Amino acid sequence: MLLAMISCAVHTSYTSIIDFANTNITSLDQVAIPDESATEVHFEDNLIKNISVNDLGNLSQVTHLYLQRNLLNHITDSSFQFNNEILVLDLSENQLVRVTNMTFYGLTQLLKLYLQRNFLNHMDDSSFLFNYNIQILDLSVNQLVKATNMTFLGLTELLELYLQENYISFLAESAFSWMSKLTILDLSTNQLSSLTNLTFSGLEQLETLRLIANDLADLSAVFLPLKNLLSLNLESNQLTEIKSEYFTGIEQLRTLGIGSNPISQIQDFAFSQLNNLDYFHFWGNSMEVFEENDLKGLFNLRIFYPGYSHLKRIEEGAFSDLVKLELLYIRWARETISKNVFNTSNVPVVSTTYSIMLLGLGSNNTF
Repeated sequence: MLLAMISCAVHTSYTSIIDFANTNITSLDQVAIPDESATEVHFEDNLIKNISVNDLGNLSQVTHLYLQRNLLNHITDSSFQFNNEILVLDLSENQLVRVTNMTFYGLTQLLKLYLQRNFLNHMDDSSFLFNYNIQILDLSVNQLVKATNMTFLGLTELLELYLQENYISFLAESAFSWMSKLTILDLSTNQLSSLTNLTFSGLEQLETLRLIANDLADLSAVFLPLKNLLSLNLESNQLTEIKSEYFTGIEQLRTLGIGSNPISQIQDFAFSQLNNLDYFHFWGNSMEVFEENDLKGLFNLRIFYPGYSHLKRIEEGAFSDLVKLELLYIRWARETISKNVFNTSNVPVVSTTYSIMLLGLGSNNTF
């Protein structure tokens, strides 16, 4: 091993920390570890290009290893085989392009793995088979295009999975079925155009699902397995109509975002299953009319944001079920709105072009 004179900071406390951050290291074999019992080691902000077998062999006690913001483009299989005490591994903001099923071999105690902001375009089936204790996995801002039903094999303890800002256009049915404890799944800013009622099978504990900025036009029965879902964000997709079958199975939902979709129609009673909904973001749609049965069943809704709208008419009784509404925000072009759109005198005119409505309605005030 080549031992170069590279200075580092050693912090001795209950946790022994060694800091090689920002010291222009180009290879891990340049480094002489001054305390092989260290539990936290920092190599971030250097020029390291690869990790080879035995590079980390003298860090057998480390529990937190930070290698973010290097030039890593290759990790030799089994490079972490002697580091089975690692709990947190940060490899974010590097140049990795592939994960094999042996890349993270040996990391059986790993709880948090950060791989965001790399160039990952391929993950072998069973890439995380030996990391069955992972609770947080961040693969966001990469170049992944698919997830098969074997990609995440073995991740039975996973709680949070971040896949946003990739190029994913294909999700195998039951791709997430191993993750019975998952509570957060983010698939925003991908290229998903269709999902089925099996896409999210097995995710009975999921509480937060983000599908922002995809190409989804129909969601019939897609969320049926998600009986404990509390927050759903579908903003910036291609939804033109809201159907009642979209919300089958997610009666516990508290927060819903479907803004920035070209929605022009809501089926009668489409939201009637969402009796527990508290917050509804509906900004940037193409709705011209709220009809009498469009919002039926939203008895517990407190905050409603139709936002900037093409609204020309709200039928009498359209808001009659919103008995707990506290905050309503609607912005529209005055020249397109009829004079009697609301049966109320509380609409403040704030300019000659727009009206903004921000009402504290109280529990007994309805339209």
